[in-house]
Amino acid sequence: MRKFNVNLKGRIKNFSLPENKSLMPLFEAVVNSLQAIEERKKNASFYGKIYIKIDREETISDEILGCIEDITIIDNGIGFNESNFDSFMESDSEYKEKLGGKGVGRFSWLKAFEKVNVHSNYEDEGEYRYRDFDFSLNSDIIDDKYSVVENKDILTVIKLCSFKENYKKNAPKELETIAIKLIQHCFVYLLEKDCPRIELADNNGSSIIINDLFKTKVILEDGIDVFSIEQNEFTLTKFRVDNAIINAHKMYLCANNRLVDTKDLSKLIVNLDNVLDAEKPFWFLGIVTASYLDENVDMNRLSFTIPETAEDGINPIVTIAKIIDAVTQLIEKHLSSFLTPIAEKKKKRIEDYITAKAPQYRHILKYMPDQLDSIKPGISDDKLDIMLYQLDRDFELETKKEGAELVEQLKNDVTKLDIYKSKFQEHIARISDENKSILAKYVAHRKSIIDLFEIGMQKQNDESYVRERFMHNLIYPMNTTSDEIDYEQHNLWLVDERLAYFFFASSDIPFNNDRSEDRPDIMLFDHSIALLEAQNDGTAYDTIVIFELKKPMRTDLTTNNPVEQIIRYMAKIQTNTVTDRNGRIIHTDEHTKFYLYVVCDVLDKYKNELITLFNFDETIDRLGMFRMKDNVYIEVLTYDKIINDAKKRNKILFDKLGI
Repeated sequence: MRKFNVNLKGRIKNFSLPENKSLMPLFEAVVNSLQAIEERKKNASFYGKIYIKIDREETISDEILGCIEDITIIDNGIGFNESNFDSFMESDSEYKEKLGGKGVGRFSWLKAFEKVNVHSNYEDEGEYRYRDFDFSLNSDIIDDKYSVVENKDILTVIKLCSFKENYKKNAPKELETIAIKLIQHCFVYLLEKDCPRIELADNNGSSIIINDLFKTKVILEDGIDVFSIEQNEFTLTKFRVDNAIINAHKMYLCANNRLVDTKDLSKLIVNLDNVLDAEKPFWFLGIVTASYLDENVDMNRLSFTIPETAEDGINPIVTIAKIIDAVTQLIEKHLSSFLTPIAEKKKKRIEDYITAKAPQYRHILKYMPDQLDSIKPGISDDKLDIMLYQLDRDFELETKKEGAELVEQLKNDVTKLDIYKSKFQEHIARISDENKSILAKYVAHRKSIIDLFEIGMQKQNDESYVRERFMHNLIYPMNTTSDEIDYEQHNLWLVDERLAYFFFASSDIPFNNDRSEDRPDIMLFDHSIALLEAQNDGTAYDTIVIFELKKPMRTDLTTNNPVEQIIRYMAKIQTNTVTDRNGRIIHTDEHTKFYLYVVCDVLDKYKNELITLFNFDETIDRLGMFRMKDNVYIEVLTYDKIINDAKKRNKILFDKLGI
């Protein structure tokens, strides 16, 4: 009977074991078995074996496995002789320090399981002995049953009993998943030629030989890289791995033959995104080992006691960032035959996208090639456009900063005028390319608006046409005025380029700011040139434009005549009694010119009515109707006419950009 030399409950309470690391007790037990076999092999020649049995709660069906209840680990290692038992009874024992043992692994057992039963047959001082005891939080006393036996079979059985609920629910159930996680944790051990045979079995009769699974799924790449960081030697071993073991390109940082930290290589090597080699697809795995890592792993083997980066960025110390950077460069070099074609294909795809769909970003191809390299291959067009937009913003800010710095340098040192003249020429070239891109953006925007307008004219999937609101908002945002939106936010150029420069515009704003009043779809107001900068100061407007829009292919135009409607709006304004949004009278006089536009699809019946009742004439292209009398010009524009004219006006711009 022996007493644990530490407050066991307090030690377990303070032991860190995240719930997503629920299999760590199993891994610790298996590593103990591997070390026990290794220790016994120093004095005897035998074939090491480890057998793991998973006992589950009742399994409902083949599809729904029961949760893990107990785990039994059996090995033929050296066993719980006096030295090992003394080490077990001492917290933070240094007995296995040379093997990477921290003397704390058994605490993970009681963190996740209610108790542990230990049974060991071993040889000590020429005798075969037997030791059996329970390890739990119920007592700091270990009552080990100890005796000499005739049985010469050397065997140790560790049974982890009653998985605690908070860990049980986070533990994988499938045997193959458990096997894969065990391989990941013990990867370095499994590389050894004389690695013990490890069998993982289920109480339903299923079993997996871990070594066989490892051999079929993992291929050692040719060569091992040795590199140094601050005079400390590291080793990178490279593997091709089946996606049954890992599902991405990984870097394993290991200590004492055990996995401690995992890095996603696809986040470190931009073009390493999918499985490599179309004929024999594989994921790449790099295993990093070093004495330095063995010596600087934390007590629970869940992380390293190595700083991520040097605080001042100068100190000559080993950091995780330096290790990762060195390994990444070696892997990039090793995989260059795979990565180079991927990079070339990505580059061409980006160039083709910019040329055909986003010419506003052409300057990025010239000035930011390194930043384009950072874009992942295979991303969607939408995500690529977002990335290019962000790079464009960076380019703009960098150009402004560069210009300010050049001016400041010139102020402080005029003796180097020739040098700065050269720099300014380079800077002006950047600005010129940037301005070209701004123009390209605007032209590309026009192309998008025309495309949307054309889509709005067409029958939708449900056999209906879009609502009037859709077309209205494309031309001018509803419920707004020119005081509230920027020039770039409206698209009056669709109808006529000159409309974009009117003094004031309102969209879907009711007369007198009263919802019960009429609300013209769009109204534009302009003063004479002499009064162009004035607000509504009571003088009569020189020009007023009114738009009335109807839904594409609307068929009731003869009963709900939009020409009569728009003439009524004009007549109301001419009374000099209606007010604008700010409550000011909209003044007109006999000189005020009115341009009235009805946007609709002119069906034959309505077209005849316009000719016979309103004396309209056809436009030359036969896609519209118009009438002019005194100071009033009325035009009925079809959607076809708007889109055709807009395309013709902008064709030269689109051709120049190749869109």
